[in-house]
Amino acid sequence: MNASKAAPWPTELRLMRAEKQLYVTYDDGRRFTLPAEYLRVERPIGRGAGPRPGQRVIIAGRAHVGIMDLETVRQLRGADQV
Repeated sequence: MNASKAAPWPTELRLMRAEKQLYVTYDDGRRFTLPAEYLRVERPIGRGAGPRPGQRVIIAGRAHVGIMDLETVRQLRGADQV
């Protein structure tokens, strides 16, 4: 990535509980739909996640996964990024 250009920043998070999906819109216009099951399996602290990507274990049978709530933990932008 070019150092003079900032990374895309999310401008909207929309939780659709009934659809079990998270919609993310970025300031560059890109939009993504992330199913709850995908987020459950891919989260770095999920059960079965090893310390390295190659050690990840996919846990099957997670059809009834949902998203309860969204919570801001910390914002990293510009000089705050690590």
